[in-house]
Amino acid sequence: MEDRNQTDLLRRTTQPTHLELEATSYIMPQHAPDKRDNKLVRFEIEIRVTPREGIVDPEGQTIEQALGNLGYSGVHHVKAGRLVRFELDADDADEARSSVGRMCEELIANPVIERYEVQIRSPETASP
Repeated sequence: MEDRNQTDLLRRTTQPTHLELEATSYIMPQHAPDKRDNKLVRFEIEIRVTPREGIVDPEGQTIEQALGNLGYSGVHHVKAGRLVRFELDADDADEARSSVGRMCEELIANPVIERYEVQIRSPETASP
């Protein structure tokens, strides 16, 4: 009886659980085919994420109140957000824009309560 319990314990500790299998498959996404034949362009990406209108923004409210306390009058409707910058290799600007849009919808922004603005600069339009 004791050997069976030890075997069950060993089996439970060495076999991945359902959650571990899901996490493993999520962490290791399938990679796109190698595009070494095509010349990729590196784009500079800038994403501004802010709360949607009508969504409570406690950080913005705190900033607005603090500015008033410091004597800055006339400051209203402060919205605090975040800025995300990175570089992205893509075939062209359309592919970069599409890819960044998916990134925003899936991870960078919460489309239910946040809005985002994307700026894409190619090497020709990027500032030095």
